[in-house]
Amino acid sequence: MSYKLKKLRVRNSPDMWIRSNGAFEPIVDRHLFDAAQAIIQNRSRRLSDEDILERLRGLYQARGSLSGLIIDEAADLPSSSTYRARFGSLARAYQLVGFTPDRDFRYIEINRALRALHPEVVASAVEQIALIGGKVVEDEATQLLTVNGEFTVSVCIARCMATASGALRWQICGSGISLIDSK
Repeated sequence: MSYKLKKLRVRNSPDMWIRSNGAFEPIVDRHLFDAAQAIIQNRSRRLSDEDILERLRGLYQARGSLSGLIIDEAADLPSSSTYRARFGSLARAYQLVGFTPDRDFRYIEINRALRALHPEVVASAVEQIALIGGKVVEDEATQLLTVNGEFTVSVCIARCMATASGALRWQICGSGISLIDSK
């Protein structure tokens, strides 16, 4: 593109360009650069969901296990973030290829849902306090609520977990607080 002051831009055709190979000393060896470009091109091709699942299935059969790191290290697969984006989570992609991790990762989806619910719960708490005549100031940076200028509250949503005996517990990490269901 080129343009003169106070004039419209003009798109120059490629025959007007001036090019010169080797005008600058390369930072990266040409062989390494070409190899990196090939990997980028290979990974950026738009593959169907079934194509990338088939590749993941092959990796699982070859390795006997899957993880984000194993996927990211495989040269002929899209990145683990691609699987997350396409299927909602790595756990869902694993499920679709028949891999069951040793660990139960359902808590990740539950935590994601709880994080999405948090703003609604905070807004409801602020509304309820206002309905009974209280005043709440929310600090956007810390998400702390100051009630009536007297005390500060942090609203936390926690997953309910059953203990080995069947009792329910809500563990709030880092606080040392454990809420107990009295059933």
